[in-house]
Amino acid sequence: MSTEHQQFQNENERLLTFEKDSPEYGASNVQSSIPVGQHMQQQVHSQSIVRVNNSMPDINDYFGLALFVTLCCCLPFGIVALVKSKEVKTRVASGDQQGALEASESAKLWSHAGLITGLVQFAIVILFWLILDYYGYSF
Repeated sequence: MSTEHQQFQNENERLLTFEKDSPEYGASNVQSSIPVGQHMQQQVHSQSIVRVNNSMPDINDYFGLALFVTLCCCLPFGIVALVKSKEVKTRVASGDQQGALEASESAKLWSHAGLITGLVQFAIVILFWLILDYYGYSF
């Protein structure tokens, strides 16, 4: 039993050898070899993170407003505003700054039109309810 234990310790002592290279950005290349009867090498290649400087300014797509208008105010105008909002994202992704600005303005226009339409409809319903209540009609 002691010979097996000693053999196990000898194998553990010479099992792995690591060589580390530390290139820029904290990535590392790791090579390991196992010299027990076989010779194996494992390499892990470093990864580079590339950040692209997008010179296009942030263009508002008015998605939140368009969604609110769709759900709470005026469904037809809200749907058009959502489509225009998606168009802004698509044009920004393709690099079309002028088209994205036009689609952004269109999304804003449709969202505001839907918001105003919804508020006017709400005011008309309240006014109608007050008039009917004044003349004694109950619901």
